[in-house]
Amino acid sequence: MRDVVLKAIEEKRKDGEIKHSLGAKVQIYLDPNSEQKKQLDDFFRTLKDSGEDVQKFLKDWFIVSQFNFVEKEDLSKTDLDWVNVSVFNADGVKCPRCWQWEATDHETQLCSRCRDVLGK
Repeated sequence: MRDVVLKAIEEKRKDGEIKHSLGAKVQIYLDPNSEQKKQLDDFFRTLKDSGEDVQKFLKDWFIVSQFNFVEKEDLSKTDLDWVNVSVFNADGVKCPRCWQWEATDHETQLCSRCRDVLGK
């Protein structure tokens, strides 16, 4: 799954639509009837049970600023018949500290994570 997402991001980079993977927002549709989706659901449950934030895990795994699952199939087809992916420009502004994109009203445009780390 990671390979098809990274391929979709790279295509957007080649087209000049995004400059860096952290400038991307990724949407994924997983076929709910696939065995792979069931396995991923089990994995996500294990992550949650261990206190891990699944969204944060996936953003870090794909090296993107924004990520979400969608329930519509009309995303771009991939080499995997159970995964559809679309890549867009991330919403918001780029944090000058970590380069994550986020909608923020902070005077120096720090993301919420960096504000927490720096105590600002």
